[in-house]
Amino acid sequence: IAAAAANAALSRGYHLLNCSFGCALVEHIHVYKEWIDRAWLQGAQIIAACNNHSADHPEWPAHLLPAIGVDMAAGLGPEDLARRAGLIEFAALGVDVKVPWRGGGYRHMTGSSLAAPRVTGLLARLLSVHPGLDPAQVRALLRRV
Repeated sequence: IAAAAANAALSRGYHLLNCSFGCALVEHIHVYKEWIDRAWLQGAQIIAACNNHSADHPEWPAHLLPAIGVDMAAGLGPEDLARRAGLIEFAALGVDVKVPWRGGGYRHMTGSSLAAPRVTGLLARLLSVHPGLDPAQVRALLRRV
């Protein structure tokens, strides 16, 4: 289902794909690799949440280059980005985040799926000013943060 959705988005010309999901099954890596590579060749950015237990535990698409892997962090502002070592190079606010909930209330949640959309939003703003940046240029700019 993820591959079909990603391929549909790429076929429609989307430039940013936020992936707040992952799969750790090694036998599925080729399915993710196909559309990640397609995105790279089309100049689209893939921003992917890593798993919530350990950023070192491989999971697709976050651990596939050229995806921009994102981990959760505490103590960052809503627009802050932190650098990390390893394949998951970046972290954003994703710990104890106040989110809207059913019935008009709020809850505090934790997860890398809350951090990845922050990076996606940052990239959307960046690309709105510099629309011609390719994935390699975007990654290089993020590494300068």
